[in-house]
Amino acid sequence: MLECSDPSSLPPEILDAIIDELRDDTKSLLQVSLACKALCTRTRDHLFSVAAMSSYHTQSQCHRLRKLITLSPKLALHFKTLHIAIEPILDGHVPGVYGPLTVIESLVNVTHLNLAYGDWRHMPDTAVSSLQSRSYRTVDIGQHFNFRTMGEVCSLVQNSPDLKRASFMCENHPTPECDFNHYLHRTPAPATLRITDYQDTSMSAEIPGLLKLAISSLPCPFSFSNVHTLIVNLSGASYIVPEHLRQYLALPGTSLKHLHVTHNFKLGSADRLSSTTLDVSGVENIEIGILKTTSPRFARGIDILRWWISNLSVKKVILLWIGKTCG
Repeated sequence: MLECSDPSSLPPEILDAIIDELRDDTKSLLQVSLACKALCTRTRDHLFSVAAMSSYHTQSQCHRLRKLITLSPKLALHFKTLHIAIEPILDGHVPGVYGPLTVIESLVNVTHLNLAYGDWRHMPDTAVSSLQSRSYRTVDIGQHFNFRTMGEVCSLVQNSPDLKRASFMCENHPTPECDFNHYLHRTPAPATLRITDYQDTSMSAEIPGLLKLAISSLPCPFSFSNVHTLIVNLSGASYIVPEHLRQYLALPGTSLKHLHVTHNFKLGSADRLSSTTLDVSGVENIEIGILKTTSPRFARGIDILRWWISNLSVKKVILLWIGKTCG
């Protein structure tokens, strides 16, 4: 254990370097914090930076967090990341599991939000109001966190003018209807928007709500008209996306400069390709990836790759890659 009988003998740069070296080692940070008072305040930024609430421990986690903040209110200011992961539960258990989340009202400096599992409609009203009032830098919505409409998503980022990245790992897509008043709350689009489609989509399936918004004329920030970087990770049903990208890229006044598309042929099946050509003249950098498997469906990935090459022949900055997944 570090001994520090005379903290004033160490310059601040050395103290900062010690903490930076240990920032990912919670046990050592705790030991340093107890051993050297001069380092105690510096360790708080790392020891109390993330608040996590999960299904089976929500009550105990929220209780400990509430008790900690009650004993030392200033600690609440150190939490910058909030992670919520509540797996599906019976309706009768909703109050007991979601109710304790009211503790997040105290976390006023959260700038990174991760909603991995859960349901927006079950969140306590005070927790919803608190989440909507924060100014986020990044928002990550997992494939098992449910929003009913894009309006609910937009309300979440209404006070986030500096939103740098929004990520959606879509399984249960919110409907594209947006009833949020964007004229009252003008939230700029995230600089980077990432969409991952996990659905095993068939040719007759509906297009996911988020992709519909790509060609929407709504002022919603997720209509993509102001998105600078668009990253799309797709299941095998890739024929859907070229058509929607074609319509999106044809829109006047889009801000898109960087386009990254990854096709994952471990999921779904691609049975046909759009015969249309993409207008990529306004896009500066394009990256196309194919994640292959040993399954026969990867043969269709070659067709996808050829299709992209035919569309990208006029571009100067292009990256094409093929990776391998298990299975």
